[in-house]
Amino acid sequence: MITIKTPGKLMLAGDWSVLESGNHCIVMPIDKYVTVTLEKTEAQISTICAPDIYHETIQISWHNSQLHIITKLSEEQKKLFLTVQKALEIVLSYIQEQNLEHSENIEIDNTENRENFALTISSEISTLTLPDGTITKPGLGSSAAITVAVITALLDLHDFDVTSVIAKNIIFKLAYLAHIQSQGNMGSGFDIAACTFEKVITYQRLDPIWLVKKIQTTESLTELVNTKWPQLVIAPIIIPDNMRVIVGFVGTSAKTTNLLSLVQTFKKRDPEKYREIIHNLETIVKNLIEQLTQHNNHTTIIKLISEHRDFLKKLSELCDNQLETPELTKLITIAQEHHAGAKFSGAGGGDCGIAICFDEITAQKIKISWTENGITPLDISIKK
Repeated sequence: MITIKTPGKLMLAGDWSVLESGNHCIVMPIDKYVTVTLEKTEAQISTICAPDIYHETIQISWHNSQLHIITKLSEEQKKLFLTVQKALEIVLSYIQEQNLEHSENIEIDNTENRENFALTISSEISTLTLPDGTITKPGLGSSAAITVAVITALLDLHDFDVTSVIAKNIIFKLAYLAHIQSQGNMGSGFDIAACTFEKVITYQRLDPIWLVKKIQTTESLTELVNTKWPQLVIAPIIIPDNMRVIVGFVGTSAKTTNLLSLVQTFKKRDPEKYREIIHNLETIVKNLIEQLTQHNNHTTIIKLISEHRDFLKKLSELCDNQLETPELTKLITIAQEHHAGAKFSGAGGGDCGIAICFDEITAQKIKISWTENGITPLDISIKK
């Protein structure tokens, strides 16, 4: 049996500004996971079981370069299955291309040499049960983690290397291509990178215009994956051992697509102001990277996080106050009252906020105060 564990993520800095090519973010993997287990099967079909996501086992087959869903699904089930479906289509296509290349070299046709499998997905990050029993989505990158885990597990099943740096880069690119297909838009990819490399990283977005053209003009996945992607930078970063990242869930789940529409509308309405905010966020991210890696001045790190929040709040105000919600403002204000830096993490609009401090007493005080004010502290640590 193959078991792959892929972490969720949190954004430390670079929220929204990383969407612009050439900009950076700092993204952190967490100690909560999507786990995929995979077994070979002698059956003529493969099965996917994800009790946290679907209510039934889904049967599939792969024939003539096409994924066929045998189980009859409702429209809602199709939407839920799309993340896994696109991951399977991408990785099985890649495996088929590698088999074809191998068969041409040894003059044996083994293009159908794929294993059928039973795949099970379990997730610690897809849903969150609140104190009142409500089940919600916390925004910890579950779809990205599922995509990476499924692709990694299928490659491992077919005896591909999944551990080297080269292998991780291939997995990232395959997962990114699958993720943009399932999400219906060209995201930045920072969440895929954090899930793939499982380290705190600085991430610079690839050139999306180049990728769109390359997808349209490249016939094989192998060529696309082996090509250097312009502007893409993924680099590990060491954060201080004593830096506490406290995570609070504000009780509502965000709809990123709605928020993206608001930001894009503002960008078109006032491009100069938009560029100014994005430039300031990028400057703060670069200064924060320098502080974390070279100086480790606690006061300055907290100050930079607070300044980052200020520009995110300005962006929110220009987007009908939909990014930093009143609940997130409460989370941030409480943390600042305890002399911590705080901000929303990711797109905003709900989900999680984070607070940064450097001692456990302050961290515990913030958690207690959050709880007293209806904010749920999450039992999450950063994988450093």
